[in-house]
Amino acid sequence: MVAFLRDDQSFLGTGQIYVKRLPDGEPVQLTSDSRPKYGPIFSPDGTHLAFTMTEARRGQWNTWTVPVTGGEPQLLLANAAGLTWIGDRRFLFSEIKTGMHMGIVTLDPKPL
Repeated sequence: MVAFLRDDQSFLGTGQIYVKRLPDGEPVQLTSDSRPKYGPIFSPDGTHLAFTMTEARRGQWNTWTVPVTGGEPQLLLANAAGLTWIGDRRFLFSEIKTGMHMGIVTLDPKPL
């Protein structure tokens, strides 16, 4: 399976996130809004996709998840950008500390 942002920009594109089963599956649209997004990444078990969605004018960088089979995205972590998993048990991400200065954070995740 592959995930991608369908847009002419790969960072903070306002297009939509899709997944596609390889080698010849049909693309499934997972988002349907105009907010800038980036960094889609699969959960360790492959059932969800996490991605960063921002509302830059409000200074918000949040991580959302959505099932790879479709559904409504749900907020996973506020003030969390560029999330990745460390093994199956921890998150690694950036969060705004002051102004637009970000720091690296690890956290034990809540179940998806």
